This record gives sequence, C-alpha cells and structure tokens, in this order.
Amino acid sequence: MKKLRAILIDPFTMNITEHEIDSGIDAIYKLGQYESFDVIELPNGDTIYVDDEGLFKGRQQDATGMKRGFVVLKHEDDFNHSVLTPPLIGRGVILGVNKNTGNSINVKTKVSDLAVAFFRTSNSI
Repeated sequence: MKKLRAILIDPFTMNITEHEIDSGIDAIYKLGQYESFDVIELPNGDTIYVDDEGLFKGRQQDATGMKRGFVVLKHEDDFNHSVLTPPLIGRGVILGVNKNTGNSINVKTKVSDLAVAFFRTSNSI
C-alpha cells in the first residue's frame, strides 16, 4: 500500500507532528482516533480531517473533563496571524488532496509553517 506524509495536530499533547500513514480512509480514522470525521479545506489545497462528533463525545475530554481543541492560524509575521479555521475539537489530521480524483496525497504544509493555538473549554459550548 502506498504511504503518505501527514501532519497530526494533537491538542492533548499540544504537539504538531509529521507521520507516514497508509493511503486510504482507515489510516485517517486511526491517526485521528475518529469514529466519523469532517473535512476543512486550507487555502493551499490541503485538508484538515477533524472529529465530526468532537463536541458531543467524551473521548475529546482531558483528565479534568475539559474538551481540547485548536485553531489553525496563518503566520504573517512575529506579531500578526490570521485565522484559517474555526475552533476545532479533538485531533486534526492534515493531508493533501488530488482535486481530480479526491484521493489523499502527501501534505504540502510543513510542520514549521503551521501556527496553532491550542485551547481547553468546558462542556457547555
């Protein structure tokens, strides 16, 4: 099976890491720890896969009962960032996408290019 370069944004460890995963939907479910997911397109054509039920599931809570999430930002300079995504709960998996076939491809984004704001929130959102 073909291997793809992917990025995992993990608000529980507050890390952004590069991974090599198998092509195919099962690898996305496994890396993101999803039962179902939604997709958000980034301006460069990459996509972020996020837990579709993140707000409703206890699995996105930390040990204190708070939900963990992130917002992806575009790094403009040392003092300015623009928001690229709404607040997202749970882990995010970034992959590229072939616009002609819809198949996942290697991610274009580099870990060093990402600016991410992690957050914790109560269950009342």
